Amino acid sequence: NSTNDWIFPTSGSMFSASVEATLPYSALTGQDMKTAPLEQKYEWMEYHKWKLKGQWFIPLDNRKDVQNSKLVLMARGEIGFLGYYNTDIGVTPFKRFFVGGDGLTGFNIDGREIIACRGYQNYSLTPGFGNGAAGSSSTAVGGGVYSKYTMELRYLISPNPQSKIYALAFLEAGNAWQDVRDFQPFKLNRSVGVGVR
Repeated sequence: NSTNDWIFPTSGSMFSASVEATLPYSALTGQDMKTAPLEQKYEWMEYHKWKLKGQWFIPLDNRKDVQNSKLVLMARGEIGFLGYYNTDIGVTPFKRFFVGGDGLTGFNIDGREIIACRGYQNYSLTPGFGNGAAGSSSTAVGGGVYSKYTMELRYLISPNPQSKIYALAFLEAGNAWQDVRDFQPFKLNRSVGVGVR
């Protein structure tokens, strides 16, 4: 993190990369999972989860002191992948990516990762959404892969350190796919809008 402010950064960047993994339990036990019942397949959850995020802040006004810049371009990209060790088990039903909406839907018992994508209903960009019931989030099964890209033009209205206020215009695009074999990096759902924070 090389940004110069937490609330309204005017320069710098933030990068994060993470890997979360379990042991390949099915390989360690030597059980044949091809015909195993579901309760045996998912008795021990096994997966590897990779995430990469990057965010850049570029001052656009001609001030020499970037700390006092009021017009800033923010660009962000992120991608996540949930993999598996055993093709007979496939992607775990837990720890999946649910994309779309405000990102504030809180309660879950399956370890899902909620990815906000403005301009869409909660989970509406998630595999399985709306199957059987139009616009229903209860049928969303979650994605094994997601990508999201954002560009914001920000303008600082109030520089008060106690309550910084800024206006923004954004372009956002994202999607989720069931499996890495379905991943199409240019098949994205796009949105545009304005707001104040």
